[in-house]
Amino acid sequence: ARRFADGLAAVQVPEGAWGYIDTVGRLVIAPQFVLAEPFEDGMAWVQAAGELWGRVDKSGKMVIPCLYSEIGEPESKAEKALEALKNLSAPHARVLRDGKWGYLRENGEVVVPCDYNLIGEPNAYGLIPVTSGGKHGFLDADGREVLPCFFTYISDFKDGYARTNYGGGMVLREENMEALSQNGLVI
Repeated sequence: ARRFADGLAAVQVPEGAWGYIDTVGRLVIAPQFVLAEPFEDGMAWVQAAGELWGRVDKSGKMVIPCLYSEIGEPESKAEKALEALKNLSAPHARVLRDGKWGYLRENGEVVVPCDYNLIGEPNAYGLIPVTSGGKHGFLDADGREVLPCFFTYISDFKDGYARTNYGGGMVLREENMEALSQNGLVI
């Protein structure tokens, strides 16, 4: 058995699967996982067959189903990303499912479905940069598309504006996402 945390400890059965026992030694969560991390704040990260990660609560309910090959930073190894997520103070986590990125809340609620080739961290304006099919755009903090993925280039916002290559030197004003030409005319 591993160390106790939140009153439970991960335990591996001879067949190799991991589950959890309480401090009296009773099996609380049946062995069913390839890997089982310690509980923290009532939840633990677990890995199912196929190296897919999820999160289980102390009753054994899957809060985040084991559907995600990575949780955390794009192109990170799952274990490294898992470590980063354990210390996560932000309410969202990037997740990779079937080669596409999205965002989840800590409780497993999908904020952004796993539909994007790349997904960034929210910027100072709370906008999330995304890439789909080689085109770039932005989502708001609730996962709604505020700038569709049709730009071949778009910078992050600075002083309320983002630079794109669409139509020459166009910039986008963050307040209402209207397009402006280089001379400041609304397009």
